[in-house]
Amino acid sequence: AASDVYKRQGHSSRTALIASKLDQSSVLGALADRAVYASEDEDLEIRLYADDRIRAGQAMGTLASSISLDLLLHDPDFEGPFEVTVFVGTVGGEVREQQELSVDADAWREIDVALPGAGEHFVYVEVFEAEADRMAWTAPVFVTQH
Repeated sequence: AASDVYKRQGHSSRTALIASKLDQSSVLGALADRAVYASEDEDLEIRLYADDRIRAGQAMGTLASSISLDLLLHDPDFEGPFEVTVFVGTVGGEVREQQELSVDADAWREIDVALPGAGEHFVYVEVFEAEADRMAWTAPVFVTQH
C-alpha cells in the first residue's frame, strides 16, 4: 500500500484519534465522527471546540458573523508556547489564514473567528512547536452561516 501523507523532511506524521476507549468500536466510531487530528509529534494532545459544543470534525450552523473556538494544547515534552494559525475556508473556494497567535500549554484559549459571509465554510487550526520544529493540524469544524 502507498501513502499520500505530506511529509516534511526529517519528520514522520500520524493520525491521532479522540476516543473514549482503545477498543475496536471506539476507534471506528472516532474515525466515523472525524474525531481526529494530524501530528508530527508523538504525544501532542489537541482539543478544539466551536461555540462550546461542536468538536473539530463536526458541523454546525449559525446566524452570527463569527464563531468562538476553544483550544487546548498539551504535550508532556514541550511547555510551549505554541504558535497557532487559524485558517478559514469556503467549501469549493479559497482558504485563507485568518490569524496567528501564541498559545500557552495546558490552558484553554478562546479564539474569535470571523466568517466570510453566508455559505458553507470550514475552520481549522495549525499548531507549530518552534523549538522542536513539529507541526499538527486539527480536523475542520464545518460551519454553515445562514
